[in-house]
Formats: sequence, C-alpha cells, structure tokens
Amino acid sequence: MDQASSDKEHTEPNAERATRNPPPATFNTALFVVLCLLILAGWAALYRWYSLPAHWSTPKFALDKIPGHFHSPQIRATLALFVGLGLLYALGYWLLRRAAHISRTLRWAILGLAVGSAAVNVLLYPISAIDVFSYVFEMKLPLVYHLNPYLAPLDVVTATDPLTGFSSFFHAPLGYGPAWVVLSALPSWLTGFDNLLRALLGVKLFSLLFVALIGGVIYAYHDEQRGRWLGLYLFLCNPWLLFEAVANAHNDVLMAAFLMAAALALKKRPWAALPLLTLACLIKPFAAALVPVYLWALLRQRWTRRQVVATLTLSALLVLAVTLPFWADGGMLSGMRTAVEVQQTLRTASLYSVLDEQLVLHHAPHSAQVALRLGGVALFALLAAWIMWKCRDVERALAYVLLLFFLLVSSLYSWYLIPIVGLLALRRERLDTAYAVLAPTLALALYPLDVWAWFNSGFNGPKVHLFEAVFLAAPALALLLAQGVRGWNGTGGGRVSGDGQRVVG
Repeated sequence: MDQASSDKEHTEPNAERATRNPPPATFNTALFVVLCLLILAGWAALYRWYSLPAHWSTPKFALDKIPGHFHSPQIRATLALFVGLGLLYALGYWLLRRAAHISRTLRWAILGLAVGSAAVNVLLYPISAIDVFSYVFEMKLPLVYHLNPYLAPLDVVTATDPLTGFSSFFHAPLGYGPAWVVLSALPSWLTGFDNLLRALLGVKLFSLLFVALIGGVIYAYHDEQRGRWLGLYLFLCNPWLLFEAVANAHNDVLMAAFLMAAALALKKRPWAALPLLTLACLIKPFAAALVPVYLWALLRQRWTRRQVVATLTLSALLVLAVTLPFWADGGMLSGMRTAVEVQQTLRTASLYSVLDEQLVLHHAPHSAQVALRLGGVALFALLAAWIMWKCRDVERALAYVLLLFFLLVSSLYSWYLIPIVGLLALRRERLDTAYAVLAPTLALALYPLDVWAWFNSGFNGPKVHLFEAVFLAAPALALLLAQGVRGWNGTGGGRVSGDGQRVVG
C-alpha cells in the first residue's frame, strides 16, 4: 500500500470505514442469512427431481428406481446436495454459537429457514422410505374395512384394495401402539382415502404439526433466549430431521413429541411426566425402555404418596382408554408381539443385528444367538443403570439409554434417531451437540450411498449392513464411549440449568 492510500484510510470518516468494514456481528448475521438461502436453494433443487406431485402415482418410487443407480448423475448430485445441506447447517450452527446474542434478524432467519424447508419437505416424495403409504393403508383397516389392525394383517385386503402395490406388507398385524392408531385416525378421517395424494399430504402435515410441537417444547424448556434459539435451530432446521419427519413422515416424531413433553414435565409439571411417557410408549413400545429413567428422576424428587398415586392413576386411565377399543381379549398384545418378531428378522445397522447376522453366516448354533440376545439385554441393563446413576441431566440420560437400546437390543434405522436429536436439543453439551449436528449428515448421505452399496459396489447383503453400520452405529457408539470415559457428565459435575447456572444434585 502506498503512502497516499494509507493516509486516505486513516483520514476517511468513521461511518464510511464502518460501512466498508462492518463489525463482525453484522458480517456473521449476513453470512447466516446467506447460508439459509443456500439451504433453501438446495431443497428447491431436490424438489425438481423428487416432487410429490410428479411421482405420487408411481408405486414404490425411490432412489434405487433411478436408471443407472449410482452411475446416474442425478444420484450423485443428490449425494452432493445432501452433504452440502448438512455442512451448511453445521456452519450455520457454528455462526449462531459465536453470536453474542440472537438478534431479531437471526431469529427471523431461523424461522424462515425452518418454515421454508418444512414446506418443501411436505411436497417431497418419500424417496428413501415408503412407510407413509403403509400408514395410510393401515388406517383403512379400522376406518374403511372396520377391522382390528392387531388381529388382521394388511395382506387380508391387499387383493382388492387400490393401494396394493404402493407399499410393502408384512404378513403380520400392526406393530405400533394403539395411541398411534387413535392419533393417526384424525388426518385420515379428514382427508379420506379417495385421493391418495390428498391422503399423503394429510399424513405429512400431521407429522409437521408434531415437529412444530417439539419446537414448542424446546422453546419452553430453556430459560433464556439464547438457549431457546440455539435449540430450535438444532432441531427445526436440521435437514436430516425434516427429511425423515416430514418428507418421509416417519411416525417416530409423534413418539418423540410425547417423550420430550414428558422431559419438560419433569422440570415444570412433574405429575404429567409419567402420563406423557405412557402415551409415548403407546405409540412406539420401545419407548418403554426409558420408563426406569423417568421413574428414577421422579424418585429423586422425593414425591409424596399422594403424588405417586395420582400420576399412576392418570397413566392407568390413559392405558385403558386407548387400549380397550383394540384389546380383543388380549389379541392386541399377541398381534403386536407377532409384528415385533417379524420386524426383528429384518437386518439393520444395530450392533445386535450385525453380530447376529455374522453368527448366522458362520453357522453358529442357535444357542449362540440366544446368548447374544441375552448378553445384549444384560449389557444394556447394566450400562443403563450406570448412566442413570452418574448422569445428572435426565435429558441426556434419556438420549444415551435410548441409543444403547437401539445398538444392543433393538433395531437401528436413521429415523430412530429423531427423539435422540430432540432430547439433545434440550440440554446442549459440546460432544452431544457435535453428534446432533454431524451424525444426521452422515445418515442423510447414506441414502444415495446405499444405492451404491447395493447395486454398484459388489457387496453382498451382510457387507452392505456393515457399511450402513459405519454411518449409523459408529457415530452413536463413539458418542457413548466418549461420554462413558467422561463419566456421563460432560458438564463436569452437577447439572447445568437452562440459564447456564450450575446446579448441584
């Protein structure tokens, strides 16, 4: 720089220099807005290829139906867009985390990104899971055919129903809880079944409603504005979560809403925690794995006998009200047990499923499989008890115990992580937040990479499952191992309240 230029720089008015070199806060806000616009542009690009209006009438349309599979430029571009969405989202969180306060502009940008992304996902075809078609079909059993879904499997009516061919059918009754049937009857009743596109949109909008309810829980849980908006961004703007909960409309978001509402109740209305958890279990039974965690949290609050009786009575009344219409002299439980047994035969990315498949491949005796199952349950029980004892933050304890259950006892699909990310948004700790931001990006990238694994890699089924485990199970296992080494309390002893104050006990 010459002397004249240097003198000019030192003598120009402060206002002009501020305009040419805006304060970091202003620059970061502008950059965050640009990131939000880029994310929305990415969703718009995906809509061009996978819009619901263009593909809803194509039975079982999915990524693996695209000619050429991973050799297709469209599949590769989809992978690039998924990864790009995840990285932009992660960068956005980093910018928000650096902000001294969440300004009005940042708040509007967060809301705009959440609403815009959700709107596009409502109109996206579920290209990676056709469960939403099964949901619509399942609701036809009680509402149209007047059949108990726990006694009659879907294939009873597949020969004559026009939805046959749009979904995969288990030769087993319904595996979801009766509360899911009661809740899901509402959108199906409103839209009817004469128009499949309208029925699909009804289920998607209903799922979006529960995403918004979870956002309300996150907002109410935090005691200060900064924590509220960081938590809202972490959940409502997560590309993977919107894709799973809205585009694919997985019903895990319904269960997650009640699970997180129960966590909020522990903090503000403890008497409502157990009834809300009961509803979560009546939507997806695996939520019952978290009952001991909630009971332990309630026990630490030293309830009176009257409070215990009141919450148990309310929970029992909810169970009776929801289950009696489907009970059929215990046939409901038998049907759900049959469905769970069928689902457990499917290979997933859980450690239990991967190890069990290896035992089968090596012709291990059946006793080895039984030992693996019992060993997984025992290890889960021991580690869950350790977490409950050591982890002072009940929200994080719930997330860790549920992750352990998916890894050691149950199945592990990408959408099973919806309640995990929601719970971690309630109590942000560095490792947990890193997992909640980065692990979903890997899960999102897995969908187009799965096409490569199945059709272009030369892998057989077991190798594909190992490949999937790298993307889903490995990050979860890394988080649990890291937090276990730290004693399950990343905050360094005690717990941290919503306003950032250290709380003992």
